[in-house]
Amino acid sequence: MKQSTQNKSDIDPIDLKRVFKYISKNWYWFPVFIIIFLGLAYVYLQIASPKYEIYSTIIIKEGEKQANFSENAIFEDLENIKTSIKLEDELEKLKSKSLIADVLINHKAYAKYIYDEGFFSKEIDPSNSPVSVTVLEFNKTFKEPTEELEIEIINNEKFAIIISENQKKEFEFGQEIKLPIGTIKLEKNESNNSLEEENREVKIQLSNIQPVINEYLKKIEIEPAGLKSSTVHLRLLDSSPERGQLILDGIVKAYNDQAIRLKNEVAMKTIEFIDERLAHVTKDLEEVERNAENYKVRNNITDIGMDSRINLENNAETKRQIADVTNQIEILDMIQSNINSQGSEFDFIPSAIGGLDATLVDMVSRYNTLQSERQRFLRSVQPNNPQVLSMNEQISSLRRSILENARTLRNNLEVTRRNLQGTASVSSSRVQQLPSLERELIEINRQKEIKQQNYQYLMMKREESALSLEITGTNNAQIIDPATSSLKPVQPSPLIIMGGALAMGIFFPFGLIFVKYKLSSKVSSRSLVEKRINAKILGEVARNENKGVMAISAKSVSPTAEQLRLIRNNLKFLAGKENKVMMVSSSMSKEGKTFISINMATTLSLVDKKIVIVDFDLRRPQILKALGVKNANCVTDYLTHKITDWRELISPSGVSEYLDVIGVKNIISNPAEIINSYKVSELIDHLKAEYDHIIIDTAPIGLVADSYAFSKLVDLMIFVVRMNFTQISQLDQINEVVENKIFKQNFVILNDIDKTSGRKFGYGYYGKEEKESARV
Repeated sequence: MKQSTQNKSDIDPIDLKRVFKYISKNWYWFPVFIIIFLGLAYVYLQIASPKYEIYSTIIIKEGEKQANFSENAIFEDLENIKTSIKLEDELEKLKSKSLIADVLINHKAYAKYIYDEGFFSKEIDPSNSPVSVTVLEFNKTFKEPTEELEIEIINNEKFAIIISENQKKEFEFGQEIKLPIGTIKLEKNESNNSLEEENREVKIQLSNIQPVINEYLKKIEIEPAGLKSSTVHLRLLDSSPERGQLILDGIVKAYNDQAIRLKNEVAMKTIEFIDERLAHVTKDLEEVERNAENYKVRNNITDIGMDSRINLENNAETKRQIADVTNQIEILDMIQSNINSQGSEFDFIPSAIGGLDATLVDMVSRYNTLQSERQRFLRSVQPNNPQVLSMNEQISSLRRSILENARTLRNNLEVTRRNLQGTASVSSSRVQQLPSLERELIEINRQKEIKQQNYQYLMMKREESALSLEITGTNNAQIIDPATSSLKPVQPSPLIIMGGALAMGIFFPFGLIFVKYKLSSKVSSRSLVEKRINAKILGEVARNENKGVMAISAKSVSPTAEQLRLIRNNLKFLAGKENKVMMVSSSMSKEGKTFISINMATTLSLVDKKIVIVDFDLRRPQILKALGVKNANCVTDYLTHKITDWRELISPSGVSEYLDVIGVKNIISNPAEIINSYKVSELIDHLKAEYDHIIIDTAPIGLVADSYAFSKLVDLMIFVVRMNFTQISQLDQINEVVENKIFKQNFVILNDIDKTSGRKFGYGYYGKEEKESARV
C-alpha cells in the first residue's frame, strides 16, 4: 500500500505525450484558426500604410570646441566662443519635445491624405496628394484627437468640402478656412498632375498636434553608435519617405540653429554686461591715476628709485666729509696737546699731518727743522751758546704761531663738521622716509595696474563677443550621412505578417487546447489518480465505441475486452483469495459502475466461474434494464419480507449460463433503512454458499451513505473513476474512505480511457474490433 503522507494538493502533471494526443483529437481547430488569422493578415495588409525607413548619421562634437575659424591662431584665445559639450546632454536636446514640435509643424506631419480603394481606405504619400493642407493656427481648446475632411476637387481654382451626402461647401485654393481644429489653408500640389482630373476625392485627416508630437517622439530613434563614440544614428519609420527625410534633416538643422542662437544670445548679453562694467572701470581708473599724481606732487617724487639712489649717495658723501673733518680736528688736537704738554718744548711735532692747512704744515715743517738743527748744534756747543739761544727763541715763537694757527683752524673745522652733520641728518631722514613712500606709491600703482588690467580684459572680451556675433561658427552636429529613405517599405512586411498569422493560427489553438487541458477540473491521467488515491489500480477500461452495455464475450478481441481480461488477472493476483464478495461503487453517477459491474461479472463467468450480480443501487437501479432481464421479483421484495425464498430473486443474465442477476425493478422511498436490514447479510451468506463470486452494484459512495452498510460484508471495494468526467475533488472523497479503512481492500478501475488519456494497449494491434455495447 502507498503511504498516506502524499500531498493532496498535487496537481495533474503535464504529460506531453497525452497533451499532443489531446491536440490531435482537436485537429480541426488548427485549419479554422489558420484561415481566420490569414484572413485578418490579408485585411491588415490592405489597409495598413506602408512604412519607409529613414535614417541619418551625424557626429556631435564633445568637449572644448571652437567655431569654424578655430584653425586661425588669432582666435585661439577667444574663450566665449568655445563650448563645453556632453553627448548625453546633446542627445536630450535632439529629443526635446519643443524642438521636434517645431519641425513637425513646419513639415505638416499633422496631415494624412487618404484614398478610398474599393472596400479599403489607404493612406497615401503627401507628395501624391492633389492638394496640400496647412494649419495656420491650431485651436488650443480643440480636444478631439482628429478632424477629418472629405475634399472634392472641382477644378484648378476651387474645391468643395463634403459636409454630408447632399451638402457641400465650396472654397477657393489659398482661402483661409476656420474649422474646430483651427485655421487651415488648402493649396494645389504642383508636383502632382492628378489635380487636373475633375471630381477627384481625397480625405484629409488633421490630427491634434500634441498626439502627433507624442507619436513621433516614440517613432524617432536617436542613439549613439557606441559607448565611446560621438557618432549618433537617427532613424524614423514614416509613411512618406520625402516627409521623413525632411523631418530628420529638420531636427538636425533645428538643433544646430538652436545652438547658434543660444551662442549669439550669450554674446549679446556679454557685450551689454561688458559695456556696463567698462563705464565703472574707466571711472575707477581715472580716479586712481589722479590719486597717484597728487601723491607724487605732495611728496616731491618723480621717480622713487632714482630719488632713493641720489639720497643714499649724498648721505654717504656727507658722512665721508664728516669723517675727514673729524680726522683733521683730531690731528690738530694732537698737535695742540703735544705743544702744550710739559717737557716737550724741544720735542718734534709729527709731520704726517696731510690734509691740513698748508700754512700750518709749513710751520710744523720749519719747527721740526729748527729742532733738528738745535739738536745738531748741542752736540758740539753748550746750551747757553748764543746761536742755540737764538734757535730756542725761534722755536718758541714758532710754537706759539703753530698753536694759534691750529686753534683757529680747529674752530673752522668744527663749524664745518657741524654743518656737515646737519646735512647728513636731513639726508638720513629722507632715506628713512623713502620705504614708506615707496610702499604707499606701490599700493597706489597696484590699484592702478588692477584697474588697467580689468579695463584691458573687458575691452578684449568685448571685441571677442562682437567678433563671435559676426562669425556664426561650425555646427555642433556635423552631418555624415544626410537623411536617406529605403527604396521599399519596411513595414508591413507581407512575408512577416503572413508568416506571423500562420504561426498564430498554429499556436493560438495549441494554447487554447493546452489551457483547456490545464484548467480542467476533471481527472485526465492515471498518474493523478495514483497521487490522489492511496489504493492500487486494478486496471483500465478503454472507451467502448459500440452501442450496448456489453464490452466482452468469449470471442471478443477488442482493446476493451482485453483490458477486462487483464483486470480479471490482476484481481486474482492483487486481491488474493479474499475476493468472493466484491462491491462496485463510484463518487458520482454516470461514471460507469454498472458497466464495470456487468462486464467484470461477464469476464469472470467466461472462465466457468459461477457469478451473480446484485443490484443494490436502490435509488437508481440499472442492472435489469441494461441486460434486458424481466423478473417478477426483486431484491427489495426479499428485504421487505414479501418473499421468503431468496432463490426466487435469481434471474438468468442471458449473457452466460454461469452469470445470474438479482435486480431492482422500482425505486423505493426508504433505501437507507432497507439496506441496513439484517436480511442483507442473510442474503449475502446464501449467495456466498451458492456462487464463486458476488458482485454488488451500489449507489455512488460520494453522494449517499448506502454503500457503508456493506463494509463488513464485502471482501473488497472497487471504485470506478471515469476519465475526463470525474472531478478531481471527488478523488479526495474516495481517498478519505480508503484512508479510514472502512473496507478491507480497496481498488480503482479507470473507466472510459481513450487514445488521449489511456495507456497504449490494443490500438492498432488487432485487425478489427468487434462491435461491443456502450457502457451505462
